Amino acid sequence: MGPLSERQAKPVSVSLPALLPYARFKGEQSAVAGKVVKLRMGRHEDFIVVQHIDQPQVFGIRIAVGLAVEDDEDISGSKRPGFPLRHMQTASAENDDKLLELMRVQSNPFGSGFLCGTSGADKGEREAVVSKIGLTGQDRNLSHGTFMLFFVQKFKDAVRGFRYPCPIVFITRECLVMTDRERALAVLRYQPYDRLPIVHFGFWRETLEKWASEGHISVEEARTWSDGNPTDARLSVRLGFDFNWHSLFAPQTGLRPPFAPQVVRQFPDGTRHERNELGVVVVVKPEACSIPAEFEHTLRDRTSWETEYRSRYAWCPERVLEAKVRVGNRLLRFDQGGRDFLQSGIRDYPYGLYAGSLYGHIRNVLGIEGACYLQVDDEALFDEIIQTVGELCDRCVAYTLESGARFDFGHFWEDICFKNGPLIGPAVFREKIGPYYRRITERMRQHGIDIVSVDCDGWIDALIPVWLENGVNTMFPIEVGTWNGSLEPWRKKYGRDLRGVGGVNKTIFARDRTAVDMEIERVKPLVALGGYIPCPDHRLPPDAQWDLVRYYTDRMRQTF
Repeated sequence: MGPLSERQAKPVSVSLPALLPYARFKGEQSAVAGKVVKLRMGRHEDFIVVQHIDQPQVFGIRIAVGLAVEDDEDISGSKRPGFPLRHMQTASAENDDKLLELMRVQSNPFGSGFLCGTSGADKGEREAVVSKIGLTGQDRNLSHGTFMLFFVQKFKDAVRGFRYPCPIVFITRECLVMTDRERALAVLRYQPYDRLPIVHFGFWRETLEKWASEGHISVEEARTWSDGNPTDARLSVRLGFDFNWHSLFAPQTGLRPPFAPQVVRQFPDGTRHERNELGVVVVVKPEACSIPAEFEHTLRDRTSWETEYRSRYAWCPERVLEAKVRVGNRLLRFDQGGRDFLQSGIRDYPYGLYAGSLYGHIRNVLGIEGACYLQVDDEALFDEIIQTVGELCDRCVAYTLESGARFDFGHFWEDICFKNGPLIGPAVFREKIGPYYRRITERMRQHGIDIVSVDCDGWIDALIPVWLENGVNTMFPIEVGTWNGSLEPWRKKYGRDLRGVGGVNKTIFARDRTAVDMEIERVKPLVALGGYIPCPDHRLPPDAQWDLVRYYTDRMRQTF
């Protein structure tokens, strides 16, 4: 189901509320389930459609029982004449007590998005109401505003028995605009949304350095950028994107401690052999900005596994506690404020839980050839490595979720395919890796996470059924490549269970506006399928032009 339009301004049959963005109130009536609710607030009008509500927020659309007040000013700064707050106090005692009890018992200001303000009533009247509701501390500081807004658990039952004007059902104009978090989840759940989110997947370091040299960003921004951090959020806004899909809380699911980087050999032309953090010796060439070639691997057999690696995959709570959480424009450790923020669930951007890599990391440590040979030379060791990594990832996810932290989606990383298909046999992947996917995704669903994505480049078609069978329902970044990766044939084969984020050919940003326009036209039918968010199909490379990226985001907003 796509965006709602003003032409749908009539009673509709939906299982949860729908509302009509940017419309106007018309009339004064109380709420009737399944009907268009028409309300007048002074000269300003709007309308909403209400059905049964079982949650304080339904894909982020905030519908509430509340008070309209006279000469109010909502949080967007617009004036909205309304009803005096004292109407609440002069209404019948029965209504007054019911409403206040409802606010006190069924609302959770801290967990459900509490907003408050004051009215034209005098300070004594306001304080009396605030005191009766039971707010304390900073929530009593109602300096100037427009209204008090409380979310309720069972809206239909809550309004039964109330007589106008206490309470009235209303929605503020800023509530008619969904947040990026709400939009993303609505699209992937096939629910109504106001507009399509404009999403990216980060940048090459060399891309940021080039843009800094051109004056588009600062050298400090190029230096401090990483996926989902505050710098990333600022650059997203400047480029016209809403957010980076790779915005994640990432427990340490890899080697702890990592290997200390070490130069093994230096060559006259500046080329170096370096042992990286995975214990892999790679060839580093001056001025090269691609993935380095692998020269030698420390993990080769059981002896190297037991002496160098196995202990580095041991579980400890610090793998979660020391990981960083983006809290607005700050990064906080999980155990130093990050957990509290995640437990609150209050944010306007989507934030995922990284569940690690169940095979891609192993492939990186062993190398492609090493991983293939080990399956035959020592299958027991191959299985032990998979088990060790899989159980560590599961422990990290379990510890995080059992803390009460709340996330919008789960996410895995693999990168185990190339232009001709997967780097592991699908049957082996299903038998040995599939059970760990299932264990982790089932745990996620027990904690309310119903969207689970996997980051895998290349031609992934042969592995898609394994992921779907084991709880991964969103493919990312749908690399177009020479094999023309696309959501369309997957949707025909697997139906609406399969969702996608990505699929926009990143090479257009090195071309011209015509190429951008043609690519947007190409993804239009994919957007119409639902359950799909367009996104560049990998990090923007150094040939990406700043102005073309800006043009792309502008055109995407105009189109979707």
